[in-house]
Amino acid sequence: MSLFLSIAAWFILSAAVLLLIVLFYLNRYVNDYRVSSSVKTFDWNASHRVLAVLAHPDDEVMISGTLARLKARGSSVHALYCTHGEDGPTGGLVEKKDLLKERTKELGEVASILGYDSLEILDHPDRYLNTVHQEQLAADIKARIIQIQPDTVICFDDTIGLYGHTDHAHSGKTTQDLLKNEGLGVRNLLIMTLPKPLISLAMRVSKTFRERYNPENGLPPANFAVSMAAYGKQKHRVIKAHKTQWQVMGDVQPLWNKIPYFIYYRIFSREYFQHKTIS
Repeated sequence: MSLFLSIAAWFILSAAVLLLIVLFYLNRYVNDYRVSSSVKTFDWNASHRVLAVLAHPDDEVMISGTLARLKARGSSVHALYCTHGEDGPTGGLVEKKDLLKERTKELGEVASILGYDSLEILDHPDRYLNTVHQEQLAADIKARIIQIQPDTVICFDDTIGLYGHTDHAHSGKTTQDLLKNEGLGVRNLLIMTLPKPLISLAMRVSKTFRERYNPENGLPPANFAVSMAAYGKQKHRVIKAHKTQWQVMGDVQPLWNKIPYFIYYRIFSREYFQHKTIS
């Protein structure tokens, strides 16, 4: 029996070591560790007032590890969504006419998971955000910034919208133009982006990314990465909360529901941004 236990223990230990080696190499394969996880002007030990300006419910999936980490470190986290996402897929779970109500309900669950200090959803049209009168969208975002008075704003890039979504790009451009021209007291701007290894992987495994991403425009280069493996459980719960969007989630976060979150986010352990200081 003693010999049997010794052999079993050896196999378990060997399997654990092998798993760690595999995780290490997969993590290095998808991440770019030339991108620093710290910038001089962003102090993780300080309490931030953060406002995420997003286009649709579920956009926070891309940054939920960062938001969870900020919240855990004492920051207040606020979110502004420009649309209700009412023109998205239903996942076969509700009728199209009920999607707005259902996605609003899903977002309420997300707000609870991430501990949002406030949440606002604007009534601009989903999928047609670029047809909204620019001054009106800018005024709505500006009003929210003035109300929250964040020192840190997170938004999409202003050219491609992470993977070619015009709503993403339009909300990002409107937000960045506001901060560039008016400042509004914001010190840090974090623009969502991806490093080259993740872009290459997404082009192979994500149909949405492959069809919509335009490499000629490209994403802004990352200069700041947030290590969020410790908050993988929250990110997993956020993805799960968007029940009607299960097809989208499966495409932009492949295998998220097939691999245990504590393994998955040891591989996809970083979220990437271009950090800018607003003068």
